Amino acid sequence: MLYKIGILGLVIHSVFWLRMLYESWRVLIAKNKHGNWYIVFFLFISVILILIDGIKIEYLRYGHTIQFAWLIYGLLIVSIKQSRENNENIMVP
Repeated sequence: MLYKIGILGLVIHSVFWLRMLYESWRVLIAKNKHGNWYIVFFLFISVILILIDGIKIEYLRYGHTIQFAWLIYGLLIVSIKQSRENNENIMVP
């Protein structure tokens, strides 16, 4: 990945991952369980699995895997923001 996006790109990409995982971890360990805790947990695990699998086969190789990874990233960010702002349950009962 370093040769494709360079040192600065790798640093920015890594900071993005670490910040996203840190923010989702904070939501997961919050004392009051949010209504969408299960969504954040599922997406947190999905992002970790995508990153681990990216060691073997990088997800930036094919268009459909890039779209899937960014879809998961976007859903995780929206879920974190939703759980922070109004503690509203976004799951359909």
